[in-house]
Amino acid sequence: MGTKKQRLTLSALAFLTLVAGCSSDSGSLELPAATQPTNTPTSSTTLPSNTTTTTTTTITTTTESPGPTYSAEETAVSEAHTRFMTVINALDEISDGVGVNKPLIEQYVTGPQRTRMLEGIEKRIATGNRDVGPGYDSNIVQVEFKGELALVGDCSIDRGELISPDGEVLIPAATIYTLRETHLIKENGQWMITDFITGTNIGCNPDGPPWDLHELP
Repeated sequence: MGTKKQRLTLSALAFLTLVAGCSSDSGSLELPAATQPTNTPTSSTTLPSNTTTTTTTTITTTTESPGPTYSAEETAVSEAHTRFMTVINALDEISDGVGVNKPLIEQYVTGPQRTRMLEGIEKRIATGNRDVGPGYDSNIVQVEFKGELALVGDCSIDRGELISPDGEVLIPAATIYTLRETHLIKENGQWMITDFITGTNIGCNPDGPPWDLHELP
């Protein structure tokens, strides 16, 4: 039978032979089933009944810089100027021998500018020449107040044309931006155009900075 030591050795060799045989037959080892983690109790601290907990919340706000603001008078002056540039001067001066924009001139224009514009209508009727819109662009670059006058600088293009009775273009539309000045005065609570300085061929940059209005009285 052999000694006890011999028997233990033979048993160990037999076990190793069995394991080796199983591995070569299956080609892979089957992993044991996943072991579920053991829930480990966590310790908790009980606060005294007279203890208060405080939670601090940080709120971040973004404040936008306010845009430019305009006074009511500046807004009224700008609106009157833009109406003069883009509406009154956009209408053909005459149609069938009638001054089409005469009512608007009498309503919103005063002083020397009204005189010039009404005389211009009579001249157009006499010659048959006519101004054809769409008038001026309006690009205000500066608004000032001087005494009782409001002064507006405008870097814009004159898009109107002077047409002869035969359809010939006597004065074509402008091709460059030009600085113009509109002078306004308040009559009966309403800003009226009293003068309009234009006709220069010196160009201006519509995106440039404000200019000094050198022609002001």
